[in-house]
Formats: sequence, C-alpha cells, structure tokens
Amino acid sequence: MRRSGQSPTDFPFEAFILDSIIQKVNQELETAFWQGEAVASPASTDNLIQTIDGVLHIIADLITATTITPVATGAFTSANAVTNLRTMWEQVDTAYKDGGTDIFMSYSVYDFYRIHYKTLFGTHPNEVPIGTTDYMGLNFELGGGKTTIIPVAGMGTSGRVVICPRENLYYGYDALEDWSTWDFQQDVRELKYWMDFNFGVQMAMKRDGILVVNDQT
Repeated sequence: MRRSGQSPTDFPFEAFILDSIIQKVNQELETAFWQGEAVASPASTDNLIQTIDGVLHIIADLITATTITPVATGAFTSANAVTNLRTMWEQVDTAYKDGGTDIFMSYSVYDFYRIHYKTLFGTHPNEVPIGTTDYMGLNFELGGGKTTIIPVAGMGTSGRVVICPRENLYYGYDALEDWSTWDFQQDVRELKYWMDFNFGVQMAMKRDGILVVNDQT
C-alpha cells in the first residue's frame, strides 16, 4: 500500500506493465501494417501479422496481377542506392513529381542511401521531421524539395522501396481508442484485463506512376 486509504483497485505496478504492453501493441500494429500476411484460417492464438494483409503483401499481389509493374533495380546496396532511387523516380507521374510524394523504405535500405549519398557528394543528406511523429527522414534530392524519404521500422529488412503519397495508405479500425483502452475484471485477488479491436490495411490509388515500387521483396 502506497498510502493510507488506498483503493484495492489501484494497481500502480500493473499500470506500468500495461503501458509497456501498449507500446508493444503499437510496434505490432506498425509491423502488421507493412508485413502482414493473413493465413488461410486464422486462429485465436495467431499474431496480428498473421491476420491481415499489409502493404507489402498487397503490393506483391498487385504485381502478380500485373496491375502495377515494378521497376528493375536489383538489390539496393551502399554503392547503388542513390542511382537506384533516381531510376525509380523516372517512373513517377509528373504531377506527383511536381506536387511531392513520399518514399518509404526499411532502415537497411535507408542506411545504404545515406552511405551512398555521402560517398557521392561528400555530405549527409538533409534530415527532416516526419509530420508530428518522432520519425526523422530525408529530403529527396529531386522533386524540388517536396518529396520525403521515410525509413519505416515496420518494414523490417524488406528490400522493397515504395513511392506513393502517405495519404494513399490507409488503416481501418472501429475507434482509435480501441487499441489503447483496456477492459478489466477483478476476480477475487486476480485482475484480468484484455483489449479487443478490428484492424485492416488498404491502399487507394493502385496505378503505375502514382504507386512506384522496385522488384525486391
């Protein structure tokens, strides 16, 4: 008991644990958003990543269906990342070059780009904050400073580079607070807690020029 008259339902240590779990849920949501691939018959014990199709899987299906055509770049390395990204940029629709778009990549590809840029130009590319998040990205060298390179932890070690406006990527849910609000039930001296929410991912504009990707997975 921390103080006189404390309520038996005041659980300070449990509150600390639950906050840590919510942070873990946030990580799993981001990973599933990008890497999710739904199994044929999801079980109650499956992880979130196994219950929905994420952006990378949706893109793979679009390529298989020939809805979009990937740009042949081969694997990104610290010796070709800038060159490969310029090759992909050539396939971006003129309107999006002029108005600006976003370039999403894993941290491994992002580091290759930074290293190659420093090798070519002798300086680091300009870092910029991404909206109101704690992410930092880079101003892309082309496109009049209107396009941002965004490294995404949720993409894991994927070699796929995705060029499209961030507004083109959607996730759906019942209510935003559902994945950060716990339900509790006190059972004698045990505290049971859980959260339930629906979550799904989709893309809006699925056309060459608006959605430009490379040939890596």
